[in-house]
Amino acid sequence: MSTDGLSSSDMTSRRPRSRPDYWPVRLRILRRLAVLFLVGLLLATFGVGLYRAIRMLGLPDVGDPFGPPAPPQRTSTVGPNHVDTLYQQAIGTLKPLNTISDRGVTKLNLLLTWAQANPALRQWVQDNDSTSEFFRQAAELPGASGEPGPTSGSGPLSKAGSPFHELVWLALLSGSRQAEAKDMAAAWRWYRAALASTYAWRHDHQEYGRFLAQEARGSIAILINAWAEDPAVTPAMLRQALDEVIPLQKRIPTDVSTLRDGYHRLILEIDNGLWSTPQDAPWTAGVAGYELPMNLTGTLWACRRFLDDEPERSRRVIRLAFANWQARFALPAQLRPKPSIKASAQRRQSTSSVVFFMAGPNAPESARRMSPRRLAAWFETTDDARFPLAEFWWMFQSTRLREQAGHAALLIHLAEQLYLREHGKLPPNPEVLIGPYLKSLPDDGSSERDDGTIPTLHDS
Repeated sequence: MSTDGLSSSDMTSRRPRSRPDYWPVRLRILRRLAVLFLVGLLLATFGVGLYRAIRMLGLPDVGDPFGPPAPPQRTSTVGPNHVDTLYQQAIGTLKPLNTISDRGVTKLNLLLTWAQANPALRQWVQDNDSTSEFFRQAAELPGASGEPGPTSGSGPLSKAGSPFHELVWLALLSGSRQAEAKDMAAAWRWYRAALASTYAWRHDHQEYGRFLAQEARGSIAILINAWAEDPAVTPAMLRQALDEVIPLQKRIPTDVSTLRDGYHRLILEIDNGLWSTPQDAPWTAGVAGYELPMNLTGTLWACRRFLDDEPERSRRVIRLAFANWQARFALPAQLRPKPSIKASAQRRQSTSSVVFFMAGPNAPESARRMSPRRLAAWFETTDDARFPLAEFWWMFQSTRLREQAGHAALLIHLAEQLYLREHGKLPPNPEVLIGPYLKSLPDDGSSERDDGTIPTLHDS
């Protein structure tokens, strides 16, 4: 059929007319979609919140096991014979040591004897006679240590670093100089000064300060042992050395104070985001620790942390861990429980472990809120707390055991040399030293060493 004959009015009448309800219908659909989106968003938000809550079920917040940090202890005035004053005078008058190596860099070796010292080193010792005298006087004072406040980092020994190491070296070389001149009584005074000074060291990280002090103490003990074996040393000198070394161990900061210091520092590091980076991520330096680059890896990691409620999860585990340790180390040594469970943590190429203990009925409530096994299981679920807790425990426990072993070995060696002088032969066993020389055999920490029998979380 041809359309040529159709009129214009017929063509107009055949055009489709727009529906009068087109936009209202579309708006109603959009409103429904928006409602569905909001409902879905609310359900998703509720689901995420429920998931986060379920993930934290059974992980209580026991609060600060030590209370708020104590303010740094400040001494307004000190007398001319105060320990810190004398140490500061020694540090202030110490002439620099910069000509010992061919490059002008000090190569400090505490085991170097006077006979092995080159002329430049001997001249340095002689040029610092007044400095070493200040140092010796400070070390001989009965108040040469005292317990530091948590993370105070104050005083002349706040950093157990180069200047104070050089003072110790100065005293040891002075002692070696006197020993080679066969003035063994004078040599002992210098060796004792070097040994006693290590108990006064301070560091921002108390467990690390104890570690550095014990490192130096090991070298000092080698020189003292050589001094004790010298035939020129009399029984009276050895008896005096024993009497003066025995009480030095009491100058070490208590284990509870070291735990308190470590707890406040770890919480501060967690709050600053220092450990909030995955193990295999390319780190970039950030303002407060380390930050991930803004890419897919960083976004997924941030989402996972949010779902796991980090860093709150790590804060709670840290509080429970330190409450567990505090309850154990607040007890006398003979009443402390044996390790109950061990868990491991690995970050890159480093692997460390933590140990938890069964809290007794008289322990604080915060230490009894969770069994060691459950605490170890929660420990392994954390992102931020796992490695720093394991690192702290390794440093703290290994240093403690080395302190005990080193002190015990030094006392027994001095007592054996005294026995040799008086009996003409070494004692058949250490037990014969009890009574005439030692009140009891010193604790060498062997009972606390991990002999491989501590149950691990996944094997027990």
